[in-house]
Amino acid sequence: MAATPIQKIPTLTGEKAKRFIERADSSERPALSISEQQRKMYAALSEKNQQNSLFIEVPSF
Repeated sequence: MAATPIQKIPTLTGEKAKRFIERADSSERPALSISEQQRKMYAALSEKNQQNSLFIEVPSF
């Protein structure tokens, strides 16, 4: 079995590392716009899911 040489893992340094961290920061993420129709659909589906979760039958053994 042949041994594989250990390779240096590339890392970000300097300005590239700074930009990467700034982009990864959650406060830098753009806000998604949601239409009123999407908001109503989500609310209806959430309510239906909530109602369905109340009626889960537990099998008896």
